Amino acid sequence: MTTAAVLIADISGSTPLYERDGNERALQEIDQCLNRLQAVIHREGGEYVSSKGDDVLCLFDDPDRAFLAARRMLVEGPSQILSIHAGLYWGDLVRLGGNVYGKPVYTAARLAALAKPGELLLGDTVFARLGPVERGRLTAIGAIHLKGKAAPSEVYSYLAADASQLTEVEAVPARDAGRWAHSVLLRFGGADWRIGEGETLSVGRALACDLVVTEPYVSRRHATVAVARGLVEFTDHSSTGSYVVAGDGREYELCRRTMVLSGEGAISLGEPSGGHGVATLHFVVEAKA
Repeated sequence: MTTAAVLIADISGSTPLYERDGNERALQEIDQCLNRLQAVIHREGGEYVSSKGDDVLCLFDDPDRAFLAARRMLVEGPSQILSIHAGLYWGDLVRLGGNVYGKPVYTAARLAALAKPGELLLGDTVFARLGPVERGRLTAIGAIHLKGKAAPSEVYSYLAADASQLTEVEAVPARDAGRWAHSVLLRFGGADWRIGEGETLSVGRALACDLVVTEPYVSRRHATVAVARGLVEFTDHSSTGSYVVAGDGREYELCRRTMVLSGEGAISLGEPSGGHGVATLHFVVEAKA
């Protein structure tokens, strides 16, 4: 018995590719795409298991590395026509004859089949094992009844439209953690929230959010602020976007993207800053000696 994260990445768009380029050239491009996916697997420390036509199945011991590999596949695998959609699940599986079987395999396959082009769907077993920054990149889409499972499963989505959505941060070495550790102070509506290392604060219209903002242009789960590895990350999960104004006055528009916060600034939810009635969070990133 092996316990691992099962990642299945599938290629979309092969039919129009065959129609445009013919069999030989289409097969060549699909093969190149599969090679790029395998390269990501090996680079991120995963184990390539098999490929059935237009997909790859691989295993990871570390859920965070599996999630990173999936994100990279979404932005590094596609071509002009082809795109990638993927499913990720964690659990016990059985190895037999060079292949793997079990609940995490068929669940990952089902999630991949449900995912849209450019999307990763992952189950609650993976979500529970991810770090706070990684969780902050995900959008909860509710319980889905997956084929073969008696009860509905909580499913989370990561959507990458392009490479600019992927913001990578190197981990801070343990010996420097005291010097780099941060907390962040958020101010909104006359109230303050302070979050520290390993903590996440959710923002949105849903009552389940830590900071509830009821404006109609704010999504139910609009954004998260997380502190991890000595860095403060703001992640937008919405369809309307967020606008971060840095201390130097420059404004950055984010839509389903992540930005590292520093110094002091403001975050406008759903609409650009400066507008009348815009919901704005003020932040101060605090370094700890």
